[in-house]
Amino acid sequence: MTTPQNASSDRRRTLAVAEDAQRIAHLAQELQRNALELEGQSHKLRGTLEALESANEELDRRTSEIASAQAIAWCVEAYRPADLIATPSTPAKVPTA
Repeated sequence: MTTPQNASSDRRRTLAVAEDAQRIAHLAQELQRNALELEGQSHKLRGTLEALESANEELDRRTSEIASAQAIAWCVEAYRPADLIATPSTPAKVPTA
């Protein structure tokens, strides 16, 4: 037989279990929302990383082109002194051996 004290104690335990179950359900929903948000953020970050990788490759390509152009310009200047280049006002000087 249950006494009124035991019945009251059982009811309190039942209510506590029900409250705990509600809290767990709420936390599970919140966890699911957070997981979906993280998945979206992860997708955005992957897109950003891909865009940065592409931009970095383009910068590398342009840096290489600039370095090549500078090397060519340096070679042209180093092997074509100004006095060997003819202008309308001065004829080119031909080096003699």
